[in-house]
Amino acid sequence: WLSKQSNRPGARRAKAVIHTNEGWWAFNYDEGSEALKRSSYRRDSRLELIIEGEDIPSPDELEESLKACLHEAFEAVPAHG
Repeated sequence: WLSKQSNRPGARRAKAVIHTNEGWWAFNYDEGSEALKRSSYRRDSRLELIIEGEDIPSPDELEESLKACLHEAFEAVPAHG
């Protein structure tokens, strides 16, 4: 999802620090470069998008697309039990 957002027209930067089931990870997409690395403990997960120009998505559009992405990822995980 973050990579897709970084490829929007006018996108300048997309970054996140997220607590996953494999620990803390930092993601950074900056004008064509991508970086993924382990991160130290943070109080909470967060993300940031910097998009310039006329075609800026609304906060609701971003939230709905992120929810859809998380739902798809959750559905793809096999049931345990």
